[in-house]
Amino acid sequence: MKIRHTASKSILSLAFAIVLTMSFSLQTALAQSGPLSLAEVLTGLQSKSGGFTMSQKNSFITQQIQRRGITFRVSNEIEQELRRAGATFALISAARSRAPRNTPVRNINPNAPPIVEFDKIWVDYNVTVAGKKGMRVHTKFTLKNLKDVQLKLAVRIQRDDGDVLSSKTAAYRNRGGQLEVSKPLKPGFTSAVYKDYSVFLPYDEFAIEPGKHNLKLDADIYYPDGDLLRHLALYPFTFTKPARSTTSTPPTNNGGKPSVKLGRMWIDYDVTQDGQKGMLVHTKATLNNLRGRNLQLALVVQKADGGKITARPNSRNRSVNGSLTFYKDIVPRYDSAVFHDIKVFIPYSEIVLGAGVHKLRLHTDIISPDGKFNLHVNYYPFQFRRRSSSNYN
Repeated sequence: MKIRHTASKSILSLAFAIVLTMSFSLQTALAQSGPLSLAEVLTGLQSKSGGFTMSQKNSFITQQIQRRGITFRVSNEIEQELRRAGATFALISAARSRAPRNTPVRNINPNAPPIVEFDKIWVDYNVTVAGKKGMRVHTKFTLKNLKDVQLKLAVRIQRDDGDVLSSKTAAYRNRGGQLEVSKPLKPGFTSAVYKDYSVFLPYDEFAIEPGKHNLKLDADIYYPDGDLLRHLALYPFTFTKPARSTTSTPPTNNGGKPSVKLGRMWIDYDVTQDGQKGMLVHTKATLNNLRGRNLQLALVVQKADGGKITARPNSRNRSVNGSLTFYKDIVPRYDSAVFHDIKVFIPYSEIVLGAGVHKLRLHTDIISPDGKFNLHVNYYPFQFRRRSSSNYN
């Protein structure tokens, strides 16, 4: 029994490592064998995909650091950056012990240590540069005791939940695949004031699905070798990405096979919308090789054994065969499009069942409105309680 348990544990650990590596979107980083960069470690900690806990991510990344090492030195500023991303003491200790031995020596005068005094950050929206529309990020700060030291200002973009946006264009991404724009700095004075140091971010580099998003600019000052000198600010802003016109020809997907990778599903119960009480179903999924297609997330409410639940005759949530079905329109804008939270509201009044507790499931598919395309995604079990056969609210 002990041998079987050990083997099972090893298999699960291996499976976890493989899934976690893929979930962090580090196929070009964690999937390699070289030392991890700061961007790669932060990406792994901040990633919300895969449904793993912060403890699990910390454990896996700590093992990777111990095995492979890192490319950066853990200064006080970098330690603070790691802690903000959720790093544990064990991970930071491992990073300190596996820092490169040939880390550049910085001759710091204890009587005049490097100082960064941050003043403010602001943004000009809808600016056009070289034919591209985007946002110009302005920063104001003062650098002291850093005369003739090579530095850079780097700006990344986070989702409201901490996930860092990625970019497919090499000119706008770091080694971890994250969207990043940087600008070199070299102070010419002992106390150098930068009243308006700016960078430009094109909107079309934002790897994000259409819709309104709460985002944050993450501005930092680094040494050229990737050692963090000072975190400047997190600047919240709202960004709306319009849906592409459905009259245009969808881009090709280079012959790739369409697929759907489910992140996770969850339900908020007893939610009220438009005066109706019901359940709000959340779905996180990645759609591959379906760029530009007009699709729908279809949620069919069924009995746990797959039995049909018939919709009301006049219900707009009635499918062709009479099943209770809810739809949400989606249009992938990338070859690998991540939908972080597709929300579908299901009013309790639409579920026509007698009094009692019912074991149900959501049959989840990605379909085309014309019925010519159908990819099954998941069966999600849940319980539904009807207090009385006449109470549908």
